[in-house]
Amino acid sequence: MFKDPFRCRKNPISGNTLHKTIFWSSGFRNSAHMKSKAHTGPKPFSLRPAVAASAQGDENSFYECGFIGVQDTLHDLIGCHFFRSCYIQGAVDFIFGDGTSMYQACLINVTGYGFITAQRRETPEEQSGFVLKFTKVFGTGPTYLGRAYGPYSRVLRHCGSKGMGPLEVACRGNGANTSGRVGWEKTLSPAELKSLISTSFIDEEGWLREAIPPLSSSSYPKLHAMGELHLPRSFTF
Repeated sequence: MFKDPFRCRKNPISGNTLHKTIFWSSGFRNSAHMKSKAHTGPKPFSLRPAVAASAQGDENSFYECGFIGVQDTLHDLIGCHFFRSCYIQGAVDFIFGDGTSMYQACLINVTGYGFITAQRRETPEEQSGFVLKFTKVFGTGPTYLGRAYGPYSRVLRHCGSKGMGPLEVACRGNGANTSGRVGWEKTLSPAELKSLISTSFIDEEGWLREAIPPLSSSSYPKLHAMGELHLPRSFTF
């Protein structure tokens, strides 16, 4: 646990460059800014970076892990990653980087006014992007799905069985009304959508398919398992 955000930026808790690695029931926390009220104000507020974990390897998977911070909590830097049944907490850009990653059946707790993701994709040919599949988002907001960290940033939140910038498909709840979204939010053809929500988006070589357990209502992490956390529920979407 680092209280100095600059120290954490240089040496995050998990600056892993391991490849083909499975992380199970691991916790990563950066306590910087947690006592500050700056991120709970009436407008987005940029704090000093305070990374809790940095994923820098390729073909890594995370099961039932927790990532807790305020700004830049999870640095999904580079490589293909799979997050399943994980808990991710923050306020500002707290999932960010240029990774090619799928977040499946995860709980995302927003603790202030800001942005959930800041995905970086420099060219249209790059494979990278974040896919939030069957994720549950709640917290104290308001919040935005993401902001562009690169000229071709790509984020998809898929919440249903129907079938690039920030994009939402078949989402439900109070925050799912898309009438007030930006005009450049993209729509996808059925083929484009299928290519992104399939695990082949991060798993062209087949490193992951045999390891994924079936998805069910019990796949979401149990909030009471987070111990001392008392999680707000002022909104869900």
